[in-house]
Amino acid sequence: MTGKGDNAMKGLLLKDFYNLKGSAKQMIFMVVLMAAWCAFLKNSTFFAMITMMYSAMLMLTSISYDEAAHFDKYELTLPITRKDMVRAKYLLLLLLILAGLLIGTAGSFIIRSLVKGMDNLLVEDMLSIASVACFFLMAFSIMLPIILKIGVEKARMILVVVYIGLFGAMAGIVYIAKDLGIALTDRLVATGVAVGAAVTVLVVIGSYLAALKVVREKEW
Repeated sequence: MTGKGDNAMKGLLLKDFYNLKGSAKQMIFMVVLMAAWCAFLKNSTFFAMITMMYSAMLMLTSISYDEAAHFDKYELTLPITRKDMVRAKYLLLLLLILAGLLIGTAGSFIIRSLVKGMDNLLVEDMLSIASVACFFLMAFSIMLPIILKIGVEKARMILVVVYIGLFGAMAGIVYIAKDLGIALTDRLVATGVAVGAAVTVLVVIGSYLAALKVVREKEW
């Protein structure tokens, strides 16, 4: 049997998916357009990266719909807790990132199989795709408590700063490694991605706890 919390989560997720249904045609068009462009460039890995970015951005779209309809105030009248409200947003984020990862990876395989002169996905390609998934999951995990605190519109510029900060940190690590004469082998890169994934998990947990605090203290 499922508890009230599980039913509440399902209801909130269904609401978000129904809201995002209106963006489905636009998303399909963008995916097809980017697939064609990446096939022309013979760069299938870029397709996976763009797909994950677009999927993650749907999180902002979902929260924007809630804010426009003032759903947060209505939400408090429902038989759900503030913890359910936060959990639903983080589960939605994980599902969107996962969907982008699966669609992007599958699309990369298809592009490489259809375009002449392209090899199969290599280990470094898969590692790049995995690192991008961690990047967007970390970026939006950092942003969620901020968005819940000040709203989507005010938080958009902060998202740009978070992007720049995370990208700068990653580029800085690579630069320092090269400066120290450390060869970036597949094994070392795989280790780096594994460490990045572990850090991402910690960031998600910390972000979730921060978001809970924000929502519990927020005056609606």
